[in-house]
Amino acid sequence: MTTIRVGAWNVHEGVAEHGDVAGECVERVLDERIDLLALQEVPFPADRGLSPLLARLAERTRLRHHARNVLSPAWLVPGMLSGVAVASRFPIETTADTVLPNPRLESGGLRSFDKGAVTAVVKAAGQVVAMTSVHMPPFHRFGERADNPELGYIWDSLARHLEPKEGELTVIGGDFNTPHRGLLLERIEAELESSVSAPTHKGKAVDDIVHSASVKRLSARIVRTFSDHCLCVVELGLA
Repeated sequence: MTTIRVGAWNVHEGVAEHGDVAGECVERVLDERIDLLALQEVPFPADRGLSPLLARLAERTRLRHHARNVLSPAWLVPGMLSGVAVASRFPIETTADTVLPNPRLESGGLRSFDKGAVTAVVKAAGQVVAMTSVHMPPFHRFGERADNPELGYIWDSLARHLEPKEGELTVIGGDFNTPHRGLLLERIEAELESSVSAPTHKGKAVDDIVHSASVKRLSARIVRTFSDHCLCVVELGLA
């Protein structure tokens, strides 16, 4: 059986109390032998050029290919931008991105930024794999519930973007900002499975790797890092 190791990681815009953030990202990728990595809160320069973090991964690890979707101003680093990305060991054949509807929530001077997803389609072990990085709005920050029916249109929009094409294996890594995976999985016709149920951020299971049910999950683990979100790592058997 051929296996791949996939990861999902909200990197907190590269902000840490101390240490070399990019260096730790490289170290984690190497230690966990990650082949495909879905990243959220990736820092980008104001000119929307290459993220220094993605550049370091390309230089020091096997993740030399990337797809990105720059979404909004960074909320932790003035003058920078923030977005999602997929870093891949395999050459990327096609990409697709989406910006989700912004609910325009406000609370205590904070406004909801644009969130979204980016998909990279690769070939691995003779299989076509569509790897997506997702970042959903932090509904709780504004006193809203992620399962509020009035916000369902945001989940509908994401589900339309993620509906698998024929012959593709689906892998979705993301910060869903809720432990309720059914808000997405029940909106997608294809059968998908969640991998991570352990708390990944402030005691809640908000980060996950979701994959096609036809793929065999061999292992799943979380790794605590500099970020306020754990790195999720799942090993999948493709054939």
